[in-house]
Amino acid sequence: MAILRPRRGARHRSSPVLPGHPPCRPAAPPLARLGTCDDAGFAPFADDTVTSQDVAFAKIAARVQGTALAAEALGA
Repeated sequence: MAILRPRRGARHRSSPVLPGHPPCRPAAPPLARLGTCDDAGFAPFADDTVTSQDVAFAKIAARVQGTALAAEALGA
């Protein structure tokens, strides 16, 4: 009996990839459950002295623009 292993470079799966069968893929979540988050690589605290206000606002603006692009692409 052969040992089933994930394909090289594949992400962790809860079940092995069987030869001759496509890998299992989870169903896409409903559009209403999708969203963006503010993890843009800067601390959202007033005492953050590393990131300038201009950079922080530019990152927020990029997030808003990216959200609009994704919504358009998804037809939301």
